[in-house]
Amino acid sequence: MLTNAELAILSLLAEMPRHGYDLEAQIEARQMRNWTEIGFSSIYYILNKLEKAGLVASQREPSPGGGPDRKVYRLTEDGRATWQSAALDLLAGAGQTPHPIMIGLASVPQLDRAAVLDA
Repeated sequence: MLTNAELAILSLLAEMPRHGYDLEAQIEARQMRNWTEIGFSSIYYILNKLEKAGLVASQREPSPGGGPDRKVYRLTEDGRATWQSAALDLLAGAGQTPHPIMIGLASVPQLDRAAVLDA
């Protein structure tokens, strides 16, 4: 069972591979802290936990501008399947959980349209 914070990070990675600072920037820009419990200091903890579970994989990539290499995270096949299933479960249970549905709704653009409508 994923936490809301884990699912929020998976949903951002479902859009595209990201490094930790990019995840933080997206969380801030989308005001995700208004509807999920995800602290700045917990992002890397969650990424490490998701990587150990096989849901994300990381790779070092050169930083634009010549800075130190960045660790970029992307969903694995298992991660994408887990994210899709969890997001659709949240959409299906909208009446039972008022706030977590926001994570499911944030995932809608990357989910199969027919599956979203069924949920």
